[in-house]
Amino acid sequence: MPVIANHSMKPPNRMYGLDILRFFLASAVMIYHFGYFGPIATGATSEETSLGPMVFAGRYGVLVFFLVSGFVITMSLAGRDWKEFLWARTRRLMPTLMLCATATFLVVTLFDNTAVAEVGPLWLKSVSFLPIMFGGDSLDDSYWSIAYEMRFYALVALLMFVGMTRHLDAVLLALSLFGIVLGIGFGRVEMACAVLFPYTSLFALGVLLATRVRDGASARWAILFLIHATLALAMLYLFGQLGRGVMGLIQSALVLSSSIGLLVLAAKIQLPANWHCVAGALGMISYPLYLLHQRIGYVLINALADSGLAVGWIIPAAMMTMVALAYIVAEYFERPLSMFLGRGGLRLAPGLRKSPQGETSFQSTVRH
Repeated sequence: MPVIANHSMKPPNRMYGLDILRFFLASAVMIYHFGYFGPIATGATSEETSLGPMVFAGRYGVLVFFLVSGFVITMSLAGRDWKEFLWARTRRLMPTLMLCATATFLVVTLFDNTAVAEVGPLWLKSVSFLPIMFGGDSLDDSYWSIAYEMRFYALVALLMFVGMTRHLDAVLLALSLFGIVLGIGFGRVEMACAVLFPYTSLFALGVLLATRVRDGASARWAILFLIHATLALAMLYLFGQLGRGVMGLIQSALVLSSSIGLLVLAAKIQLPANWHCVAGALGMISYPLYLLHQRIGYVLINALADSGLAVGWIIPAAMMTMVALAYIVAEYFERPLSMFLGRGGLRLAPGLRKSPQGETSFQSTVRH
């Protein structure tokens, strides 16, 4: 089919807007956990720190992360084989996960009266890295989305191995339908999660948006986008806790369209050169912030509440502390470890010597 080129949409070498978007999403999830999930949904923190339903929308930040992942992985596949791709993803995910899991383990055992025997196996699972991909209990509840990311990366690597990456959007459609049949039709939800259910079409929408930017639009693209958007809307309506009936459907549509809009805006925005370092720094800390904030944040909030700090300052103080901790982890621990692994990767695979410019992912960082 003829492709309608759109050269005005060609991306810059580095989409710094995505760095800002990732930090915004990680912060939104953190505010949701601190202001709603902790004090209201689980009782992990005092109800006095509740910010009420006004921060509930932050829980959908993870859904946008899945869109972003599909987008940026598609944009960064050129010039790599499957081994290089897997090594790059491992190098990006593993060091920070190991560091943040260890920090969480130390905090909850030293300051939260949690038995080592209770969290030790979960810490070992986290630092072992690959077991995270298979789901199950985690040291921190936020790790559940990392399992989905890893499964998506494994799928992309498999398609690279067999030479089918250009059909990624269609493969995701088949997996989405299979997951729906397996998870909803037969009630085998855990098995369906292995094929990214119920988030398969969110990854696919990110893939399709990247294809639109890179190659332009076509009739095939439009049909697949419409199908995946419909499936993503249906899954959000069924599992997004937005209610039922017409209002639930409208709210689901608003969440999905807003998520897509945020990604499109972030991909198209072009920042002045003097803002690049700021955006890069925000992108750098977004992944450790996401991994660190929930369980350590709850311990910190409870400690601040016990200290007598005014209620209105507890959550802001906890958020600023978590951002500072994420920066320390990213700059002084994750960065040197990632560089060390990079040198090892060069020895193992000379093709890794030069990565495509502009690579960003859910976990990517900018090195200035």
